[in-house]
Amino acid sequence: MKFKAFKMDGLGNDFLIIDNRNQKISLNPEQILKLSNREKGIGFDQLIYIENSTQADAEIKYFNSDGQMADACGNGNRCISDILIKEKNRDNVTFKVNNFVHTGSKNIDNLINVIMPKPKIKLSEIRNSTKDRSTNATDVEQRHDRVAHISLSKLLGKRTR
Repeated sequence: MKFKAFKMDGLGNDFLIIDNRNQKISLNPEQILKLSNREKGIGFDQLIYIENSTQADAEIKYFNSDGQMADACGNGNRCISDILIKEKNRDNVTFKVNNFVHTGSKNIDNLINVIMPKPKIKLSEIRNSTKDRSTNATDVEQRHDRVAHISLSKLLGKRTR
């Protein structure tokens, strides 16, 4: 199977991006898993499809490297924004992810910003990926339906109060 795609990196995450606005490629989970393999395939964290949309400049669909559909990815959203901004020759673009419209823009330093909708789920409703629920948590990273708590003591390798 031959198709056109982009390979992009966004702050450490890498993506295979397939623009389906002028072609129709639909990879099954087995194909995604095979392509995402870093030793035998292209290697990527997520597959992103760019689709046509009547409500925005494009509609985006995310799949994890295991072939399962994902909700969204901030770094992937920045890559998509960069593609659409260059293609449309504009400073601002919109794209739909699931039922939400995101806005991507280029700032005065030529960096890409994305405004994503406010989460509708409470932090307490997201399952934790660690048993450490320390009050010393200094950073929270949302990845799909999990939250990782990174404590200052773990980062510095010492105890904190």
